[in-house]
Amino acid sequence: MYILLLITTIGYAIQSIIVKAFSKYFCKSVSNRFSFFFIAFTVAFLTLTLTRPAVSSVSGATLIYGGLFGALFVISIYIYSVAMSLGNAGTTSLIMSTGVIIPIAIGTIFFNEPITWLKLLGFILIMTACGLIGSDNSSGNGTSKNRKKWFIYSLGSTFTNGALLTFSKMHQVTVPGKDQKEFIWIAMGIAAIVCFIILKGVLKSEHVSLSDSFIPLNKVKYLFMEIGLALSICIPNLTLLMVVSRLPSIIVFPVSNTGSLIIVTLASLFIFKEKLSVKGYAGMFAGMLAIMILNF
Repeated sequence: MYILLLITTIGYAIQSIIVKAFSKYFCKSVSNRFSFFFIAFTVAFLTLTLTRPAVSSVSGATLIYGGLFGALFVISIYIYSVAMSLGNAGTTSLIMSTGVIIPIAIGTIFFNEPITWLKLLGFILIMTACGLIGSDNSSGNGTSKNRKKWFIYSLGSTFTNGALLTFSKMHQVTVPGKDQKEFIWIAMGIAAIVCFIILKGVLKSEHVSLSDSFIPLNKVKYLFMEIGLALSICIPNLTLLMVVSRLPSIIVFPVSNTGSLIIVTLASLFIFKEKLSVKGYAGMFAGMLAIMILNF
């Protein structure tokens, strides 16, 4: 289970890095964002279709939670990408990751998941890590208006991320160990449909054609980002479902979120050349220590 948790963590980090890279190097309009996500969702859906999901035996809970997850995921990744384009990758990822509080609270209050003092210490260290990593360059870039806009979008990603994690948890609590592949397959199908509907509306408001919204796939970096985003959407979400019904929320969600946060912060430093303070390094250490404690 812990290997799958590691895959989940790395997958979510890759997803954030790709969203940041796309926002920084390719995105020029709202339609560019939705066309990019539409292709990724479609590729993810077709990839999962090749694995032959058991459609005939899908439960009602899977249809409901998978549909809700897919529809909300479109909004969530759009909000997150805008926040990424306006601010520091590490800091934005940090604020988004605080959404972990939502499923943890639900797991503790409604499902009687145990909280030991050791796990509580790990959780406190995670909060400390988030605070330290976010203390440097914690606001958006540019003007005061842009910083305010960055904060609003980052805060929005907190709630949408928390809701997505909760949908995943609720699904596996309702049908434990079942319909994992089918859940993501349905989610990606709904996400592609919802994304295309929104894209059509955006194209009308921007007065551009559908073909003009797509960035040519003959650009190698862009092509790799599309494939990478599709895989980093379906794989970690699938592995998350596999572990979420077998491990307590206070382990699964803090580890996956904080672990990916550390990776994204390193990418922010070395790939996107965004500065990291001494407090940031201390935050990474606290986060790694927290992960060790939560897995003890």
